[in-house]
Amino acid sequence: MASATAAPAGEGGEVSALYMDVHVPAAITRALRRRGADVVAAQDDGAARLLDPALLDRAAKLGCIVFTRDSDFLAEEVLPL
Repeated sequence: MASATAAPAGEGGEVSALYMDVHVPAAITRALRRRGADVVAAQDDGAARLLDPALLDRAAKLGCIVFTRDSDFLAEEVLPL
């Protein structure tokens, strides 16, 4: 399943950009761009081969929310209960 958590638009109508990882089909990225969404694709950003933690850091540096279809995204970062 895709996961993206976009903050509600602020008073200025601002919504954070999405950072699409390599697991998101290009058709989704294109469709969002056609509808005016601010989208950065990992492939376009030269980050297609980054490991999950580095990809998350890159997206954060750009002020983006990660959008992925990777079912185990950051799985190694989750601490056992």
